[in-house]
This record gives sequence, C-alpha cells and structure tokens, in this order.
Amino acid sequence: VAQQLDINMGEFWCGQTVLWANYKYNRTVKQVASIAHTLGGKVVGAEAFTSEPDADKWLQYPYALKSLGDYMFTRGLSRIYFNRFAHQPHPTAAPGMTM
Repeated sequence: VAQQLDINMGEFWCGQTVLWANYKYNRTVKQVASIAHTLGGKVVGAEAFTSEPDADKWLQYPYALKSLGDYMFTRGLSRIYFNRFAHQPHPTAAPGMTM
C-alpha cells in the first residue's frame, strides 16, 4: 500500500492517560519513515500532538511540545499535521475533549 501513497503518514500523541498507557504512541513515525525512505519518499508526515482530555486539558503550549516534536524529527518526521478544530461529540462535555 505504501508504494501508492503520495505522502506516508503516521501519528504521535502527547500525554497519556491510563487508556493509552501501554500504547507505543511514537512507533508509527519511525515505521512510516523507514518505509518512505526505502521507497525513495522525501516527505514523512504525522498527525501530531494528539492527546486525550484527561492528559492535556488545553494546557499545552508550543515550548511544552518542542521536545516531543524534536524527538519525532530525529525518528524521520519531516512534516507535522495538526488537527484544526476541537471535536466536541457530547453537548455536556467540558473543553478539552478533542478528536
């Protein structure tokens, strides 16, 4: 499948709660970078800095995210994709519940 893609993409999360405690949130960036480089791709993207409501609560700011972003660049990332909106599926949920 990777041979058919224009841009190979992975994901990484910032902050983890119990739900994601055993999830290796940074594994997809390295895997996707390896595939892209093997196939001659120059762009490796990732949905970046996603988090759960309990882990983030809208408290992150650029400098707090920098070290994780830098680490992902060392794993082969070349393009960051941010979600552009907060997803609020429950009308009674507090701010911080994101997609």
